[in-house]
Amino acid sequence: MDSLRFGIIGCSGIAKRAVIPAILKAEFAELQMIGSRSIDKAKEFSSEFNCKNYGTYEDIIS
Repeated sequence: MDSLRFGIIGCSGIAKRAVIPAILKAEFAELQMIGSRSIDKAKEFSSEFNCKNYGTYEDIIS
């Protein structure tokens, strides 16, 4: 079965404490990317969770 791929927009505490752990625990889910208005925050999250990062919302949807 293919994985359901997720992208997170916004590097909030809720994403870090609740949303991302739920994605990582799910059997057929995969965290693909983190997007934020701050590239530094996106890079921090992506290095912690091993996924791509984007510093603008426009980059996320392109």
